[in-house]
Amino acid sequence: MFGRFLAASPLVILAACQGTPQQPAVTVTDLVVTVPAVPGGPGAGYFTLRGAGGGGTLLAVASPRAERIELHETRSEGGMTRMVAIERVAVVDDEVRFEPGGKHAMLFGVDPALKVGDRLNLTFTFEGAPAVTVEADVRGPGQAHANH
Repeated sequence: MFGRFLAASPLVILAACQGTPQQPAVTVTDLVVTVPAVPGGPGAGYFTLRGAGGGGTLLAVASPRAERIELHETRSEGGMTRMVAIERVAVVDDEVRFEPGGKHAMLFGVDPALKVGDRLNLTFTFEGAPAVTVEADVRGPGQAHANH
């Protein structure tokens, strides 16, 4: 009986040494939302995504104080600059920045009571990683990177 325990013990020790595998995850940092420049117009969201353990793919962003949030990217083609909607953003063990002039979030139907200096909860939904809810600083139009 004791011999069987000794024979099995290396398997138990090996399993314990391996631990649990790292869960794919994405962190959201440097989150700033700007209020609409014109009442009733869209606001904007800027942030940095960092993947770990395989990361994930950003599918959506939502807030209880915005009717909808779309992901966009500013592109220059043929001397013209335009915004293009993007459906998914892969974040695999690297960093993806959403910033003015590049990828960004557009907030439509923003609560008119939202003011500069407030904090705004945003929930990021990922494929392959857990959802993340983060609080954003609310700034005025054109102040996305003020004091950053």
